[in-house]
Amino acid sequence: MNKNTISPYTLDSLKYELTSESALAVYVVLPICLLIIIYDYLLGNGVVISSLPENPSSLALYNMLFGLPHIIAGHSLVLNKEHRGAHRKNILLGSFLVIMTIVTASYLLPLYVNLTAFIIITLVHVLRQQFGLVKVFSSVGGVLVDLWTWLAIGVVGTLAFVFAAKAQLDPDIIKISYILVYLLNICFVVLGFFLYRKVVSTKGKYFFLVNLLSVPLATFFYFSGYTFFAILTIRVIHDTTAFMIYLVHDKNKNWSKLSKLNAGFISFFTVVLFSIALAFILENYLIDVIVFFTKSHLSYAIMSTITLSVIVYIEMMHYYLESKIWKNSSSCRKYVRFNVQ
Repeated sequence: MNKNTISPYTLDSLKYELTSESALAVYVVLPICLLIIIYDYLLGNGVVISSLPENPSSLALYNMLFGLPHIIAGHSLVLNKEHRGAHRKNILLGSFLVIMTIVTASYLLPLYVNLTAFIIITLVHVLRQQFGLVKVFSSVGGVLVDLWTWLAIGVVGTLAFVFAAKAQLDPDIIKISYILVYLLNICFVVLGFFLYRKVVSTKGKYFFLVNLLSVPLATFFYFSGYTFFAILTIRVIHDTTAFMIYLVHDKNKNWSKLSKLNAGFISFFTVVLFSIALAFILENYLIDVIVFFTKSHLSYAIMSTITLSVIVYIEMMHYYLESKIWKNSSSCRKYVRFNVQ
């Protein structure tokens, strides 16, 4: 095997694995959204685009299912007794860095700058995971794949920058940003087809190709006015894949204690349903919880700021820890196997 190829962790005792077919199935959201756009343009008279908000985060159902829930699931995994001890230093250092960043940014930077920076940091995390799986399932690696990943981040990050800060940006800056998006897309596609030739397995080729198409498609959604779909597809792919990995981890960790049926049911309950429920409480009732336990009489504005800071801390800690806990030697990684055949 080439020295630059990512070698997936394999352990015969693991009963559950994430297959390339399962991961690939998540990407069905891309053609679905594309077909909706084509229908809306040809037959729907723009009904869809006129009825959709720009950002899906304005929808209650979207917020209930995506974003914070998979982050809660990730923290639940790390805070397990076994992993908590193994990653104690990462948790403490990450907490310090994140808290200092939040406090410093809150005092020194305007809100729109903080919001834009947070969105871009989120996208770096999201796309690094997505293209990290490309390395695994397509068995490719090296500097060029890393460059390819950062080209994807450059495309989506630039679009996110304009989307978040458009009201504060000069029209010339927006125009230059859009030109940059087109240039980065061209580089991404050209380098992608070059790397595609290095993929050996048929399933690996499929997984690589769909990720190669995902960035130009997200760009097309954005410039067609369907920013809702551009954001939705990226979020659905990331969150669903993350939940799948957490489920594989949880079932492998507990399978010896439970029957196959119980392992699947209990893991779905503790990993998915519990995370959705807890995220719903945090997003909607965190202020009430803080007031109840602290008997605080602070103003609503101050309590809202505290609540937002707590949510941002939870999310930023997730980004930090996820960059640490999935190394091949990690206690978390030993419970996850990828089937690349």
